[in-house]
Amino acid sequence: MEMPFIELRRMIRHAVEQRFMGKAKGLSRKIVFDLVNFSLDAEFAIDPEGNVLAWNRTMEQLTGVPSQTLLDKGNSAYAEPFFGKRQKMLIDMVFFSEDAIRKARYMVINREKNGPAVAVTRARKADGTEWTLWMKATPLFDNHGEFIAAACIVRDVTTTFKDVSIEEESPVAASSTPSAAEGEAASLGGSFINRILGKAMVQYKEGVNLYARNRNYRGAIEAFERAIEIDPKLPYVWNDRGICIRTLGDYDEALKSFLRAVELAPGNVEILYELGETLEQMGVLQMNNKYLEAAVETFKMVVSLLPNNMDSWNHIGICLKELGRPEESKFYFDRSRDIRLWKKDTPVPRKRNEYL
Repeated sequence: MEMPFIELRRMIRHAVEQRFMGKAKGLSRKIVFDLVNFSLDAEFAIDPEGNVLAWNRTMEQLTGVPSQTLLDKGNSAYAEPFFGKRQKMLIDMVFFSEDAIRKARYMVINREKNGPAVAVTRARKADGTEWTLWMKATPLFDNHGEFIAAACIVRDVTTTFKDVSIEEESPVAASSTPSAAEGEAASLGGSFINRILGKAMVQYKEGVNLYARNRNYRGAIEAFERAIEIDPKLPYVWNDRGICIRTLGDYDEALKSFLRAVELAPGNVEILYELGETLEQMGVLQMNNKYLEAAVETFKMVVSLLPNNMDSWNHIGICLKELGRPEESKFYFDRSRDIRLWKKDTPVPRKRNEYL
């Protein structure tokens, strides 16, 4: 029986591809090698078997490990400069689900099916030093859709994310259920009576103790939301709710909470500072200059109210450096350093400190 033309064409194409597969594989490796080495970010790549294909100069500067030490090495040897031991990294989980990545103690920022995965994790180097790492791992495919390598950009974001909690669970603010006491108070005259009785403040104080003393962020969020139900116009309740939600990693919801707090108290230094930190972290995580520029403006409002706040000057410098303006950032870093040397730092006042 004569072979159908379509089947014959498929067979010939397959034979040709098999004949030149070795050459194509070598070409693909060369492309990946050049791609990583021309990158300005600290980046490395591994092949499907987990062997290191490329380890660029910026990565050498970040880790202190020369490329010759790791090229062609497998068995997770590339994890040692980051974690002090061999273990799975985000680059090994480019095809994993979001839940699986979280269970590996990564805070997932973005996850695209068969595309990049962006996440943050804490790590400990071999010398015991802790740092926080932002990673973007991407699978690479050839023209035929075959997986040929995975590349990973790594950034040290320890300063920016010093207070972020890396949890296994997805950060979701729990909804609150009014207590029996609140229901009784409502029957006596609604939220106005509750405010007169100070019940909103009781809930706020409870929330402050839950997160500041016990690190129970979800319990604190529930308390703050009960306070908001009683009196939605307390800016520091919205502010501390935002702090807890941000610590759990839900930046979009945290931003809404901080913006509401700013609406209620536009000249409050604490609230402006927390908003600035949130915008900065979102800008770094999402590589979004709009958030970074907004953070700069917010921290400038803080220093206009607290000229000797060392941390705000430093944050402006960090944001400008991330925006690719290192010369401009130097002025703000120098200002922060001078305040520290003069020992004239003016810390941001915290409302919660009144109750601790």
